[in-house]
Amino acid sequence: MAELQMLLEEEIPAGRSALLDSFTNLERVAEYCESNYVQVSLRIGGQRECDALGPDIPDKQG
Repeated sequence: MAELQMLLEEEIPAGRSALLDSFTNLERVAEYCESNYVQVSLRIGGQRECDALGPDIPDKQG
């Protein structure tokens, strides 16, 4: 009976709290990854558009 009480009062709430923290952290990681993916996709798309214009565009390096 004491084990059940310890589970109900300590271990289950602690485990639940840890799961909620993990969920929050994973959600932040997912948002970060999605944001970076969109930014990189936009950069790659812009680079491809510039490449499609051909060699008539002078390089910034001179």
